[in-house]
Amino acid sequence: MKQDYLLSCIYLTRECPMHCEYCAIRNSKLSQRELTASEWKRAFNILKDLNCEFNLILGNETMMLEGGLVEIVKHLYEQKIDYALYSTSPTELYSKLKEPLIEAGLKNLSSGFDTLKRNDSIGVKSRRGLEGMIEMKKRIETLDTQGTITLSSINLDEVVDLLRILTKHNIWGAVNSLHWDIDGGYDFFPSKEHLGDLVITDEKKFQALCKKLKELTTNGEIMVQNPPEYFDALAKYGLNMGWHCTQPYIVTIDADGSLRLCAYRRGNKITEFSIFDLVDEKKFEEYKKIWREESRECPGCFWSYWWMAENFIFTNQREYGTKVLQSHFSKYYREEKL
Repeated sequence: MKQDYLLSCIYLTRECPMHCEYCAIRNSKLSQRELTASEWKRAFNILKDLNCEFNLILGNETMMLEGGLVEIVKHLYEQKIDYALYSTSPTELYSKLKEPLIEAGLKNLSSGFDTLKRNDSIGVKSRRGLEGMIEMKKRIETLDTQGTITLSSINLDEVVDLLRILTKHNIWGAVNSLHWDIDGGYDFFPSKEHLGDLVITDEKKFQALCKKLKELTTNGEIMVQNPPEYFDALAKYGLNMGWHCTQPYIVTIDADGSLRLCAYRRGNKITEFSIFDLVDEKKFEEYKKIWREESRECPGCFWSYWWMAENFIFTNQREYGTKVLQSHFSKYYREEKL
């Protein structure tokens, strides 16, 4: 049962050793046990059979799975399944797993890269994640690497420099905006009150940054995954989370195999479905029906992954899953600048 256009977003585990202020889902409990490596391999096979073009594999911290992660990466390599694997390369786990992951055929290593100026969890994970990507890239010539910058009040003055650092190391950058729980339905991040001084209040500075990032992207000066028009939308929606997705293009799978509305929002009835239900065409159609119903209840967000997926498909470009994500293609960036 092939799908016309499908991506995935996956939580391999809820476990994480970090305590980043803008993440509320870390170490949170599920009603069912987390999937085993064997079950995840089966899940990825189902996605492949559904013609899923790309798999965004989030954590929380994927290396917490240790041997299970190595087994999964080997399976993805053998089955030629495209993915981005998120990890902040925690020191002890990274030291233990880097050689087995290389031997397993690691294809991508991605990380959050929000600031180099702070010594809190956000700063530590940023430095560690960058170091892991740089070292792995030296070890694996073909490794695809990507650093995601979450915009907040602490890094608006730093973003351009961060993207230039990534470009210097031949690492693709991506920009996303800080979110918070508006209505109690977002389990990925906490309330605005909890986020405190991370929330952006200087709208003038934010708008100026969006304009600058569009200029740098259009001129091909930085390696950035987001297309220039994304920064126009970021200026419009980035501070108020007022954008709404419209189609179930991204199947989001929680660590126990249950389906979610998206990475940010668990949903209600939709969690009764699992990835293993989607082999049944009738259940897949029912899942999409429930997704549309529950998405209408969502107050909105501005998640870059979903916005770009819809932007590419609605502008008749079939490049987001097959080029932008698989090779971090940019029709603007000129590689001879490296």
